[in-house]
Amino acid sequence: MSETKEAGRYSLDRFAIVSSFSDIDIDISAEIKSWNVMESMDKAYIHGSVTVIDSNNIIKSISGKEELEIEYSDYFDEIKKERYFIYSVTDVRPVNEKDDQIIEFTLHFCSREKFISDSYRVQKAYNGTISKIVNDLYEDFYKQPQLSWGSFKDVPAKTLIVSEATEGEHNFVIPNMRPDEAMDFLAKRAFSRENSSMLFRFWETRDHFYFGTFEDMIDIANDDTDTIPLFRYNMIKDTTPEAQRKLMSDLLSIDFGNKVDTMQDMKYGAYKMRVTELDILNKTPIVYEYNHLEEVDDVFTPTKTKLNHDQKFVDSYLSETQNFLTIKDYFSEGADGAILNPSVRENMHYPEIFTTKSATKYHGKQNMITISTYGRNTNLFAGSLVQIELNEFKYNPLGKDRDVEYTGLYVIESIEHSFDKFEYRTNMNLTMYGQGDAL
Repeated sequence: MSETKEAGRYSLDRFAIVSSFSDIDIDISAEIKSWNVMESMDKAYIHGSVTVIDSNNIIKSISGKEELEIEYSDYFDEIKKERYFIYSVTDVRPVNEKDDQIIEFTLHFCSREKFISDSYRVQKAYNGTISKIVNDLYEDFYKQPQLSWGSFKDVPAKTLIVSEATEGEHNFVIPNMRPDEAMDFLAKRAFSRENSSMLFRFWETRDHFYFGTFEDMIDIANDDTDTIPLFRYNMIKDTTPEAQRKLMSDLLSIDFGNKVDTMQDMKYGAYKMRVTELDILNKTPIVYEYNHLEEVDDVFTPTKTKLNHDQKFVDSYLSETQNFLTIKDYFSEGADGAILNPSVRENMHYPEIFTTKSATKYHGKQNMITISTYGRNTNLFAGSLVQIELNEFKYNPLGKDRDVEYTGLYVIESIEHSFDKFEYRTNMNLTMYGQGDAL
């Protein structure tokens, strides 16, 4: 790799419209204005779009059964080969109202796994732990064989990484859901004592599918900290040819979002929650109280964090609880610990699931920051970690002080891989699931 290559440069080697239903194979690399691919821990699939400038009547070749083959390499010469299904064409218009020779349109695409799985409905009974059922669902509806046609036959099929085992045996009859809806149904009910947030999710990246919590993703990253990318914010950037590699680790922009929103905390019931289980068999309600300030230290965050408000303030102004009502449809225990109704399902852990998951996700979203960097093809994906180093934004004639609130490790909640003709950038939403504390 030449050291004089400009930071953010990438090479687009193939961007072709292909189809297994015809002999179409049109490389539109020269006609592309911009394109992107989106990943999110809150979405079960990846998707993207490409804006095409067309003077060759390419649009007439697209009928809704085509795919894209994309091959590109980043600044570090890391190569990606990806296949997507084109599901929509929008925004078809002349580039210039005085020119009838060129039109512009947008192709929208998603992963092949998303498109193929959406052609089915899950109408089936599953049993076992939720992590086992997730594996079974993946085998039934997501797992794809190696490509047997096109130019990318050497691209391995995506695999599922279940990063964390769940507890409890279940019997679920999934009633006519899309596979991604079924995965969300399972994630919301998943329980594990290993990581206390219990914020299980199912999501897709460019390389894999994942099922687990952000806490387990932190564990995975900590096994090899050398792979965690580090980004710094530099006001004065060295743009000389010799410094281009260093620029790959610079933050191009940062947005700190909403530092605090006490009114929203009050409306949501972000600190105190209550779960009421109606025990039909014993004709009694069971009330569980939850205080996030008392439980948050058990959540394994990427960096030591704190919450906006302390107990005194919460008790004074944020004491209104968010209430959950549910039916107790699992076994009960007697005073001696004996199971009173063994024919009913195992403990569903509704109090923990409704409260901890909800509160952790809320505070993670409320403390989100957004950054932009030059793109790379390795170690940046939804669920992975990045290290941010920032100095305080203030005047100090004696030198810069480290910003201890925003410096630290973050989880990538979502990421946009954004490309124009020559430059590759990433726009990321990051969270510590709280505010950074003194390091």
